[in-house]
Amino acid sequence: MTTQRSNTSTRVRTQAGSDIYETQSANLSSSETRKQFRERIGWRTYKDKKGAVRERYSVWAVEVLHKDYEGELDIHNVFLNPILFRVFAAIIRGKSAVAAMIANGTPASARRNETVSDLWGCTEITPGAIAMCGVVARWAISADDCLQEKGKQTGIDWRADFETYLKYLLDGLNNDKTSVKNIFREWNAVFFPGQDGRDEHSDDDSETRNALDMLADDEEEGEGEGENENENENEGENEGEGEREDETTLTRHDSGGGSGHED
Repeated sequence: MTTQRSNTSTRVRTQAGSDIYETQSANLSSSETRKQFRERIGWRTYKDKKGAVRERYSVWAVEVLHKDYEGELDIHNVFLNPILFRVFAAIIRGKSAVAAMIANGTPASARRNETVSDLWGCTEITPGAIAMCGVVARWAISADDCLQEKGKQTGIDWRADFETYLKYLLDGLNNDKTSVKNIFREWNAVFFPGQDGRDEHSDDDSETRNALDMLADDEEEGEGEGENENENENEGENEGEGEREDETTLTRHDSGGGSGHED
């Protein structure tokens, strides 16, 4: 589990990050340098009830999730940012696939041995894979040093965000939503030509389990985290998380049963 998380984070941030995000490697090298990207992963400020300025991270108003981002969730462009495609290419086919994708649009690997895609037996895109890429694409340019369930530097609950994205995609498929089905068509056109979409799907497939494993901390690693943080920092984080939970609840309600995200 820990090795798999490490492989994913190394491939996306360290090996292919400069190509994926079209930036210098130095900009991704430390928590401090990555703060310059925080607005691209949903960071914003707000005032609490006492008028104090706090910060939080939006789950959906996120630039790196969208193609042609305009500052808010767009169901016709979410999960279609080319950055997400490059992240997936790096994970399943390696850095060379990202370079090939940028050069000619085809994520072909230069490796002669088996790729992760071969080992996993990938034949079409899955809800778990897209949700995972949404999380990893944000994490890689976040201030968080480690890919774990909850970010130590940002306070983002990465696993909760993954489950929110997964639910959105599964609900869209189950309710035959045009915008969600188009997400799968576009991903398959890039990575698995000939696969038009998913007629059958499950939220407990191997891709979902792999993604959850990568984001879940070992209990020993999670024990005692944050015990040495001062009381004021904890208060700010808790208030920010409260704002985030409200937004997530509304988002989940909107995505369920087609009641909010109409095509």
